[in-house]
Amino acid sequence: MNLLKTPMWDVPDIETLDLHENYMRLRLFQDEVFAECSIYELLWFFGIKDAPTLLEQFRVWSATGALEWLEEDRIHQETLPFAEYVDLTRVQLEPTRHPSPEPVDGIYIFGSKKTD
Repeated sequence: MNLLKTPMWDVPDIETLDLHENYMRLRLFQDEVFAECSIYELLWFFGIKDAPTLLEQFRVWSATGALEWLEEDRIHQETLPFAEYVDLTRVQLEPTRHPSPEPVDGIYIFGSKKTD
């Protein structure tokens, strides 16, 4: 698995990345831990149709100040609670249904991969 080394909104080759092998770190508003999510998990969770649309969504969230990039830890950090910005900043209005990602040991937990 490959951790994104730049913010999602700066990924130049999003269309050629393996959606299951490339992942990013995300910390929710005022949370102490972060999740590591594959690009596919993000598409599935947010109901976004494809990687270029996901990239555009992250650009909007960055431009509106809802997300910031913490360079040292390579984490996308929410600066506002999700409920305060998600409906106002949606790039894709109708969600896309994707097959659920593969479970680990029979259990699927979004963003469950953690590293030190």
